[in-house]
Amino acid sequence: MSSKKKKPVVVQEKHKLIFKEISENGGKGNNTMTKAVVNQGYSLSYALGGKIKKTKSWHELVETHLSDEKLAQVHNRLLNAREIKQLSFNKKLKDEDIEALINKEGYTFISTKRFQSSAVVFFSVPDGATIRSALEMAYKLKGKYGDTIIKHQFSTLSDEDLEQQIADEVLEMTKTSTINKDGQEIDVFESDNTV
Repeated sequence: MSSKKKKPVVVQEKHKLIFKEISENGGKGNNTMTKAVVNQGYSLSYALGGKIKKTKSWHELVETHLSDEKLAQVHNRLLNAREIKQLSFNKKLKDEDIEALINKEGYTFISTKRFQSSAVVFFSVPDGATIRSALEMAYKLKGKYGDTIIKHQFSTLSDEDLEQQIADEVLEMTKTSTINKDGQEIDVFESDNTV
């Protein structure tokens, strides 16, 4: 009984460039994936359909850079990400009382800076925005959200048919009717100067 070796997947150069573009801007912004795919010469319909995520090349690339093990390590760090906040308290409160109040709320007390009219307290809290953003980007790249399917009247058209339909609509929008010297109604287009 012979065992079949799995054929290695060759990652397409365009896929590497798309991944790099997404990674460089941190996955922030509207339609980052779509823009990156189009920037590499793919059609808008291909990009919007998320078809790249279904390719073996993309899966290999994502698994190499975002393996489940790496994601687990990052998730662990990000789930514990913190940011420093500050609040002003009445200057009459003691540092120990302020610290107890901060700790009671589940935050981590750092220090107090006293002024004539108030006590400014610094403490750390979970950084929810960082946690959400990083997890969302990773899950999107790994395709864990599943496919987003948008059904519309043009979904069955090829790119060429869709482009022709758009061209026909544009042509129709630029058309106006006029009466020629013989009294007949004729179609005139904005770019047509003859009547």
